[in-house]
Amino acid sequence: MENLVKNLDEIITKLHKLKEENRRLRSENKKMEVQLSNLKVEADQYKSQYLNITNQREDKAQIKFNSVVSQQDIRSDNSNTIMTSNIDGMEEVKHQLDVFIEDIDQCIQIIQARNNATG
Repeated sequence: MENLVKNLDEIITKLHKLKEENRRLRSENKKMEVQLSNLKVEADQYKSQYLNITNQREDKAQIKFNSVVSQQDIRSDNSNTIMTSNIDGMEEVKHQLDVFIEDIDQCIQIIQARNNATG
């Protein structure tokens, strides 16, 4: 019987140790859950910052792209304007040449008429 009481005392002591260890582990678990929660919040903040930086870079790239396209459009418009003015200039020169040719034709006709009259 004495042996049984001694064994029961050992079992009770071990149970107390187990309970204490269980409390300690639960407390540690709670601390780790809090740390995990904090780390998740921090990770979300980093993700948000990363997305903001990425969006800013994309916006800057889009603005730069739009600027380049706009400059090319302006160059294209300028080229079209230059081509149009060149065509207008060429038509003016052509008109002047037609007038000169008519004048030369009239001169040739006058000269031929004089030659035929004196001839």
